[in-house]
Amino acid sequence: TGIWNNLGGVVNSDGTITVTLPHFSKYAVLEKVGTNASLKTFYDIQGHWAQKEIDQLVVSKIIDGMDETSFKPDANLTRAQFVAMLFRALKLQNPSQAVTFDDVTNDSWYKDSVYAAHEANIVNGVSDHKFKPEANITREQMAVMMVNAYLHVTNKKLSDITITTVAKYADSGSISDWARTYVNIASSLGLLTGYDETNFAPALDSSRAQAAVVINRLLNIITSNSSK
Repeated sequence: TGIWNNLGGVVNSDGTITVTLPHFSKYAVLEKVGTNASLKTFYDIQGHWAQKEIDQLVVSKIIDGMDETSFKPDANLTRAQFVAMLFRALKLQNPSQAVTFDDVTNDSWYKDSVYAAHEANIVNGVSDHKFKPEANITREQMAVMMVNAYLHVTNKKLSDITITTVAKYADSGSISDWARTYVNIASSLGLLTGYDETNFAPALDSSRAQAAVVINRLLNIITSNSSK
């Protein structure tokens, strides 16, 4: 008849799909593409606390799975991977010139992302000549990048931000001096809050799911500001 009939189905935990077929015929698995539909369904994010945010970033092509069927939401995230997410989320322009990080080579997949984010004053190296792209990103490093990204899109300076409430974390003494102001601002803006009710866990490695959530928060703030 030339008309597709939806037979439903269930995505299983191993990535396969189970569906009851009424008779032998030709069948196809289709992706539903729309405002509220994910381009892909990853079996390991079903019911995950960050599923909504992950799906939204997949739709926007800001983030993708580790392979065709799995996202690995609780896996650690490298500094390069997070910067690449910011590069796509903020639609940064390719850098006009490259800085000289010895460990960001011209043939690396993240070269443009790192240098564009550096040019936009969103990221810095761990030293003058090292970026450590393959190192896992910690929560305090993520806080710094998120605040810098916020400053970039709002065209503000750090001194323009008023911290109305200073978050009182039990482990605040373990937050690095260079990250302390950024952690307070990130918490005040609601970009990156505590790891639990009492601790920030600044040195803890961030996960792919956590990255998806904080970038969604940033995009929501951008959308909210643009509508005012």
